Amino acid sequence: MRMLSVTALAGRARISTLKGQYGQTMSCWLCRRSISSGLTLNSASSGGSSSRYISRQQRDPYVKLRRQPLAGKQGEDDTRSSVPTIYASRAAYKLIQLDDLHGFLRGGSSSSRLTSPRIIVDLGAAPGGWTQVAVERNHSARSRRAHVFALDILSMNPVEGATVIQGDFLDARVQADLEHAIIGSEGDSTQDFQQPPSTDMDETGELSELLQGGSGLVDVVLSDMMAPTTGNPISDTEASLELCRSALLFAARNLRRPDPHKPAPLKATTFVCKFFGSPAADQFRRTVLERAFERVKVEKGRIGASRKESREAFWVCQGYRGPQSVDVDAMYS
Repeated sequence: MRMLSVTALAGRARISTLKGQYGQTMSCWLCRRSISSGLTLNSASSGGSSSRYISRQQRDPYVKLRRQPLAGKQGEDDTRSSVPTIYASRAAYKLIQLDDLHGFLRGGSSSSRLTSPRIIVDLGAAPGGWTQVAVERNHSARSRRAHVFALDILSMNPVEGATVIQGDFLDARVQADLEHAIIGSEGDSTQDFQQPPSTDMDETGELSELLQGGSGLVDVVLSDMMAPTTGNPISDTEASLELCRSALLFAARNLRRPDPHKPAPLKATTFVCKFFGSPAADQFRRTVLERAFERVKVEKGRIGASRKESREAFWVCQGYRGPQSVDVDAMYS
């Protein structure tokens, strides 16, 4: 079932990792599709909008803050890198505040994760603010190194310590290459693998079956994806929810499965997803997310970096119960 109408065009994309102290260089070519939003800009009214935008940016404390280099503290409890950072976007502070509240970026640990790096996936990553924070908070003196994968249909600058992928997340081929890269980061290229589900699938039974595939190696999935807004609240809400469905399907395939014999801390697996508030989103949370995760929190008011006038909010879902807990029928009802 496909609720978001897009136009696909053939294209190319590349996976790249900035070589540095946190990772090795890897590159391969992916197929991707670019999305044509179909939006038309009204040049006659752009002047007033531009003035309001500039005025808002000048008053925004987070816009000013993100441009100031952060001097890293000394000490093993510091969650930031010792290298000064200028964030690529003010959105970085949204993730910082979400993590300060819920502590998922370094998260809990299980016996299976004590000797291997954690894996974090950032969907809708451009221009890279969330990716920078994910890398920062996993490279302090005490935390284990993490593999951070960042994906977006838009290009973004390399982030040291992260694998950056440019491609259309709604393209199953791009997801397949991302999952292969995740498996490769663990050094297991022989793991059984099933093609990710297409967002055009109508058979929920087939989707449920495919949820058993994937890497099952990811600790945190972050989704800051947002479709181009049209000004129509109904269309914008449904487009947002469709991206949430797609992100959850990816998370369901790739988050680490719970081991009934070795209970993991609640924070060991986390899915963070941006959404537009609506009755449909509330139903999705109750009937889908709360069945798939042990704890689901809605964050808006406590996230100071999220503008009050914005309709965006965030689900923080922790304690993944496994693919069998994902109700695909309810997801598309």
